Amino acid sequence: MKEQTRPLSTETLLLIQKAYEGLNPDKLIDYHVHLIGTEREKTGNFVHPNFLSWKHPFLHGLFLLFKKAFHVRDVHKAEEESLERLLQLAKQVGGSYYLLAFDRTYENSEKTHFFVSNEFIYNCARQNSPLLLPTASIHPYRLDALDELDRWAGLGVKIIKWLPNVMGINPSDPRCIPYYKKMHDLGLILLTHAGHESLLPLVLNQELGNPLLLRKALDQGVRVIMAHSATLGSSSDLDHPSKMRRKNFDLFLRMIKEPQYQSSLFGDIAAVTILNRMGYLDRLIEESQRGGALEDRLVNGSDYPLPCIPWAISTKALQLLGYVTSEERKSLNELFRWNPLLFDFVLKCTLKHTKTQAPFPKRIFMKNLFEAK
Repeated sequence: MKEQTRPLSTETLLLIQKAYEGLNPDKLIDYHVHLIGTEREKTGNFVHPNFLSWKHPFLHGLFLLFKKAFHVRDVHKAEEESLERLLQLAKQVGGSYYLLAFDRTYENSEKTHFFVSNEFIYNCARQNSPLLLPTASIHPYRLDALDELDRWAGLGVKIIKWLPNVMGINPSDPRCIPYYKKMHDLGLILLTHAGHESLLPLVLNQELGNPLLLRKALDQGVRVIMAHSATLGSSSDLDHPSKMRRKNFDLFLRMIKEPQYQSSLFGDIAAVTILNRMGYLDRLIEESQRGGALEDRLVNGSDYPLPCIPWAISTKALQLLGYVTSEERKSLNELFRWNPLLFDFVLKCTLKHTKTQAPFPKRIFMKNLFEAK
């Protein structure tokens, strides 16, 4: 789709207005936002060399797809251009956005997809606060991991980002226990991918996305946000002697219902509207209502730049399944061409349970895990 520059239609403006009803735009929070970097000598950021060459057509094609989604025209200016685009879109939506750093795969470094340094993310956030907020990504197997937790927490970072399937992290590894204890002492939250990883092809082990592996972090008192609410794939049921496979979302929901994790385990709704995850929308909406297992346990995330990829989210499929009306779909398509980040927010505020017609509770979009109760 071509980017739209002409004024939005009246119908689309009304849909936006409805999405913001009951919300303070300044209090909106997006916990799941990515940037890209290639200026290794300047920032330390890099992508795997295979992504940059047609010698590896699938990987290079994937890189070009994300390059376009980030609105990067010159690969040598990826940091500058991706940040500029994010700022442009985010200012129109309002609120605050947690930028995600991304650490190396330490025990298999040639499998590192990409690296986004803590320093780069911190500087981007510091220069654009309070719109942008920093996270750090620190692999727990690093020899300096505990010192790095101290360092970044001392600079005001509050969230640590992992993607175990890709980074090669086993969250139940005993080596992580001192790391978790340090996180707890520092009041840091772990935002970690849960469930299968479908977009990054150099996955080391999908089993590392098993939600049950995160019990060890939770049992050490760490607050955990499971990205995407584990809405993809299945894993071994480590709580059952047979180790039978169960859907990751069901394992996540089991843990959510356990009283000991009532104030420490959360899920985000990043990318839950994309084609391979949208089958869980009814259950997510249903369980997030008053009295449901996910009441007050979900936070918002866009997984930007994923909402910028046209084929990732099908408004036609959402209409056919009954999540949005044909009129809403028309306005959402117009909004996608104008601002895909605003599109993601308005879509999640607009879609409704296919049977009860209940929407996501608006409180999800302002859920602040660091705000005193």
